[in-house]
Amino acid sequence: MLVFALVLGAGIVVAVTYLTLAARAFLRVRARALTGEYTAGAGTVVADRVYEDQAAGFNWKAGLGVVASTAVIALISASGNFWYLPPLLAVGSSIAVIAAFLLDPEPSK
Repeated sequence: MLVFALVLGAGIVVAVTYLTLAARAFLRVRARALTGEYTAGAGTVVADRVYEDQAAGFNWKAGLGVVASTAVIALISASGNFWYLPPLLAVGSSIAVIAAFLLDPEPSK
């Protein structure tokens, strides 16, 4: 029971940190959009400027994520021993996103 309580506490800390950093990033991008940083006059959004703030190579990363998700589902279907993977991967993914937010809080212009 102690292990459950410790893991629950760690999960809550990770979730709150994740949501706080995501909200902060959303508000930063929203503020930029409202000040017209992404526009070229007359309210037209400049797609190149928006894409400059995003990470490169998204397509292959998304494709790899789909393959990995399919593999996890196949493993769960094959054996009940793999049911620990989804929560572990969810927390691990959240920690990776938190690290990305902390390492690069403001993309370079």
